[in-house]
Amino acid sequence: MNTSENQEILVREANFADQSQIFVLQDRLGLRPDTSDDWERIWRKNPEFNEKIPIGWVITCNDIVVGYLGNVSLKYYIGVEPVVAAAARGWVVAQEYRQYSLLLLAKYISQKNVDILLNSSSNLPTFNIFRGLGCKIVPVDIFSKIVFWVICSKSFTHLALEKIGNSKKWRFLKIPIKICFSMISVFNYFLIKIKLIILRHINPRVEVKRLFPSQINNDFEQLWQRKIQQSTLFIADRSKRKLNWYFNRKNDSVVILGFYKESELMGYTALLSSKILKTNYSKMQLLDFLVLDGHSEFWDFMVCEGYLLAKSQRVMMLEMMPISAEFRRAAQASGALRRSHFPTPFTYKVVDRGVHLRNLLRQGSSWWISLYDGDSGL
Repeated sequence: MNTSENQEILVREANFADQSQIFVLQDRLGLRPDTSDDWERIWRKNPEFNEKIPIGWVITCNDIVVGYLGNVSLKYYIGVEPVVAAAARGWVVAQEYRQYSLLLLAKYISQKNVDILLNSSSNLPTFNIFRGLGCKIVPVDIFSKIVFWVICSKSFTHLALEKIGNSKKWRFLKIPIKICFSMISVFNYFLIKIKLIILRHINPRVEVKRLFPSQINNDFEQLWQRKIQQSTLFIADRSKRKLNWYFNRKNDSVVILGFYKESELMGYTALLSSKILKTNYSKMQLLDFLVLDGHSEFWDFMVCEGYLLAKSQRVMMLEMMPISAEFRRAAQASGALRRSHFPTPFTYKVVDRGVHLRNLLRQGSSWWISLYDGDSGL
């Protein structure tokens, strides 16, 4: 495509030779750039890597990369039946070439060899574009009210003042805000310690273990097989092999809380510690969870143990999505605060599998969803 005598614009599949130019483009436009390790893990080491599914597409101008959209191969299940998925990742286009942005999305939307397309990390403009291209909204609202606990009141106060503007007219708020969140933090700590004592007394056969990704073993595979056998949910692959790939990462710290009953793994949560963009502060987020049906006590244990883990990691805050009614109850009973968030950045489009898959995914009860889905936690 020629735009002038001096410019040749081309949209093509991305390849690994493009990565250094893509990193420069991401950094120039204010995005957290991927690294060579990210690319190696997300694509080459991905158990679902398939040469028939592109790793993404680029816009080039005279062979220089000026736009990019990644495409991550994933596997989902409906019961024991596999579903091939692809997740959009890292859409970025230089300002002077924004008129070609939709050409990248056209490539993504029209791709073959997949059953469903997922986009889980939209801002509002991107979300509206995906909706305009025929993507559906995931009918599960887990994003609009994020729950969180302040772990370090000093850091939280400093960041809060930065957000509202660190001018003289706001400085008088520093001490009252710090005192307020210090009192909340102390209250939460003692509340959760007391709750755990009661929980352990009521559930003496329950044990929660802190594990690292390297300790993912056959217990997790057995948990996964039991989960897909007991339901017909639309759920991302959480086999032992896939969890090892997903949670083992160099730049971030993942800790897993295993929920054991009579020495048998009944569920887990995975929590991710990472830097808050453009700050020196870190936070801990609920990255993923899985639990067998009929274990309502799981949520209370996971909230309390997650809080104590965040405390031991000395992060600024612990943040979780309200992933179920049982979780919301457990969070509220443990002193969680809430903040508003963009209702849902998650859209999807069924490419294959026809009416059955479309009808299933219209029901919120059919989705098992967390930051593990799409590219949100990658």
